[in-house]
Amino acid sequence: MVFAPPIPTLFSRWKPSSASRSTPPLARSTAAPRRPPGVRSRWTRRIRTIGMVALASFAGVTSSATSPATARAEADATWEIKAELRGVEGKRGGTILCSVFDSDQGFPMDSSKAIATVTASGKGQTRTCTFEVPGEGSYAISVLHDENGNKKVDTRVFGIPKEGWATSNNVKPRFRAPTFEESRFEVTTAATTKQLDMHY
Repeated sequence: MVFAPPIPTLFSRWKPSSASRSTPPLARSTAAPRRPPGVRSRWTRRIRTIGMVALASFAGVTSSATSPATARAEADATWEIKAELRGVEGKRGGTILCSVFDSDQGFPMDSSKAIATVTASGKGQTRTCTFEVPGEGSYAISVLHDENGNKKVDTRVFGIPKEGWATSNNVKPRFRAPTFEESRFEVTTAATTKQLDMHY
């Protein structure tokens, strides 16, 4: 009797040897190759790019949404100039008037052309005048110690004041009044302080 060799079956085609039992050949042939460290797949890079674009768009929308509020806050901010007067002769009595100008019109004697006129506060040789101004720009301050209360500058010959006076930048020409250009200063922040020396 002759026995024919066994017909190989589906399950008999693969009989892992003892050397390859831990890692089947089929598993070795179908395993995905490992990428080098730090190398991302095409889909990983694409998803990351889409996420970054979406985040930037959201940040832009948020920024544009808050811009009007920020603009309104800046527009509503109070711009302040503080003038510190030194050398005031308080014994003369009267009132100390401070005016701030934004052009040469009326400067320094005609306070009706000023954008604001206030009365100095304090006692002794140091007084303070505080102005609220529209915003940044060029300004000049003029101060009058109105001893007789007539709210104007009383002058001697050649227009020299009889009463105490001062201007910003402490300009003191000998035979004329200070000009706006000589006395002006730039306001670039919401709070500006200037020191002025009184002249008698």
